Amino acid sequence: MSYKEEKKVVELGESSYELPVFVYVEFNDFRVGVGYGPIAHKLPFSVDLKRFDIVYYPGGYSPATYSSLISIDNKEHSVGMNAPFRVKDYAFYQSSYSKDSTTLWVNKDPGKWPTYFGYALLFLGLILNIFDKKSRIRLLVKRVRRLEAALGVALICSITPLHAGEYEEAYLNDLRTKSIALSDSWGSLVVQTKAGRMKPLDTLSREILSKISGKESYQGLSASQVLLGMFTHQNLWKRLPLIKVKTPKLKEIIGLDKEEKLAKFEDFFTDRSYKLEKLVGEALKVSPGRRSTFDKDLIAVDERLNVALMSSYGAFFKIIPDQSSPSNSWKSVDAVYKAPANEKEEEIASHIVRLMDRAFARNFEDAMESIVFIDNYAKAYGEDHYLDSRKLKTEII
Repeated sequence: MSYKEEKKVVELGESSYELPVFVYVEFNDFRVGVGYGPIAHKLPFSVDLKRFDIVYYPGGYSPATYSSLISIDNKEHSVGMNAPFRVKDYAFYQSSYSKDSTTLWVNKDPGKWPTYFGYALLFLGLILNIFDKKSRIRLLVKRVRRLEAALGVALICSITPLHAGEYEEAYLNDLRTKSIALSDSWGSLVVQTKAGRMKPLDTLSREILSKISGKESYQGLSASQVLLGMFTHQNLWKRLPLIKVKTPKLKEIIGLDKEEKLAKFEDFFTDRSYKLEKLVGEALKVSPGRRSTFDKDLIAVDERLNVALMSSYGAFFKIIPDQSSPSNSWKSVDAVYKAPANEKEEEIASHIVRLMDRAFARNFEDAMESIVFIDNYAKAYGEDHYLDSRKLKTEII
C-alpha cells in the first residue's frame, strides 16, 4: 500500500468462504483496515435445519451421499451433494459437514437465461469456425487424415507385454481376444441407473471405467470387457493398476512411483486396514472451497475405490426387473445373488454363478447361455422399460 510518500507491505492471508479478517495499517495521519473475502448479506428469509442424513458405502466409512433437510417459510426442502435447492433467486448447495453441524453454500443465481445466451454464442462461434476454410479445425482435420495410416501402424507395433505374471498376461490376452461376443452381449443388457434411467450396460461400463481410471479402454480391452472381468475375476483385477491417482503426496502414501498414474486396488490396503481412512475423513470435514489439491485427490480416489469395489460385486448392475416393485425398479445382480425373492430369481442367481464360473475359467462361449437367460427375463418382465433394439444399438455405437 502507498499513501503519499509512504509505502507498506500488507499480508492478507488466504481467501476463504469465511468473512474477511481485517489487517490495520497506520500511516502518519490516519489508520486503515484492509481485508478481502465474501461480504455478509442478509437473506430475505430464515433457514432452519431439521435433519442431516448421511449414507455410507457398503462395508466402509466413506459417505456415498449426504443431505440436509431444511425449512424455509415453514416448508421443508432437501439439499443434497448433487441436488441443490433453489428458492427465488437463491441456490443452496450441500457443502460439508462436521459432527454437530452442516455447511450450506448459498449463491444468488440470476437464472438460466444468461447461461443459455452464453451457450448460444458459443455454438454460433463453433458453427462459423467449422465453415471457415482457414480455421484451426480444418487444419487439424487435414493433419489427422495424413497421419491415420502411420498412427495405425505405430499403435500395432507398440503393443508389448505389460504384466509380470504369466497367468495375468494369459488371462488378459484371452479376455481381449476371445470374450468379444460375450462382452458385446453383456454390454447390450439393459440396466437401470440410480436415477431411474434405462441404458445399455455398455454405456454404464464406459462411465465407470472413465470414473475410476480416466480411460475409455484399458490395455486393448473395451469398457464392457473390463467390467465383465472385474465382476467375474475380482481378485485378479485388484492386482492390476486401474485406479487413477494425481498428487505426488498421495502416491507416496500408498507406495506408488511418482511417474505412475494408475494404482492397484491392493496398494491402498495393508493386511488389516485401509491406508486412507483417517485422511479421507479429515478431508471430508473441510469446506469444498478450502480443500487443498491433496484433499480433493483423496476424496476422488476414495470414491473411485468404492466405485471399483461395488462394480466387482455387481452392485451397479441393475439388470433384473423386480416383479414386486410398485415403482418398476430393477434389482442389481448383487441383490438377487444374495437374496433371491422367488423361484425365478433363484434361477437367475444360479445363472449368475454359472456366468462367473465360466468367465473365470475363460470358457466364454458357454457363459453366453447365462447372458441370454438374463436378457430374456428382462424382456419378459421389464418390457415397459426395456429398450428396443434400435435405441440399444444407437447408444452403444
